[in-house]
Amino acid sequence: MTPENKPDLSTPGGYDATLSFQRANVIALLLLPVVGLLIFVPYRWLWGESLLAAIFNLGGRGFVTAVVLFFAGIFVHEWLHAVGFRLVGQAPADSIRYGFNWKGLAPYAHCHAVMSARSYRVGVALPGLVLGVIPALVSLAAGIWWLAAWGALMLISAGGDVAVLLAVRQVPGQALVQDHPAKVGCHVLATGD
Repeated sequence: MTPENKPDLSTPGGYDATLSFQRANVIALLLLPVVGLLIFVPYRWLWGESLLAAIFNLGGRGFVTAVVLFFAGIFVHEWLHAVGFRLVGQAPADSIRYGFNWKGLAPYAHCHAVMSARSYRVGVALPGLVLGVIPALVSLAAGIWWLAAWGALMLISAGGDVAVLLAVRQVPGQALVQDHPAKVGCHVLATGD
């Protein structure tokens, strides 16, 4: 451990479970048709209206409101990562940093605390579940078009999180991991065997 209680990422026996930013962006782009099939198609089939038509009929004022809400949603998304890391991973508040990665063109919440891979996965998945999956399911059940559009947008916004989950899919749940400071994914410190 370093003096600040941060593991050294060059720890012997440790390894990275990461992806490049380019590969993560490709995975995020591949979510576009998947989200369309999982939300837009069922919504049209259940409620007989096109989400794309509703979105394009927002008008100027509605579009500005949607953009403002989208950016607010991005801030909440990153905050939810921190909530997951804190509550499930037991990470101290001062171990979490927020920022924007210009190389990956993405905001982030980085946690340098060590936690189990299982806790890390929960922290990574939380925003997509809370802001994307739950609103999308409610919209399909209740026929609320704007909630379906919101859920779809937030799921697409969680594309980088899906990439992280893919990068760590082989890491045992009890393994100790640390969010990687420069890559998409984490460093595995110990497998917990």
